[in-house]
Amino acid sequence: MKSSFFKQRRFHDMEDLETQLTEWLQQANHERLSRATGILPEERRLEELPRLRASG
Repeated sequence: MKSSFFKQRRFHDMEDLETQLTEWLQQANHERLSRATGILPEERRLEELPRLRASG
């Protein structure tokens, strides 16, 4: 995230940062295939969800 988001952008204020981050997260998780798995990270998360245990 540090090199693929923060180093590539400039922000006018905190609101601008939050807007850009929201857009980037949408793209990274729902629109861009993972280089490691070749599928969308959100699809992978949903596949893994039944195997995850709640912490606490």
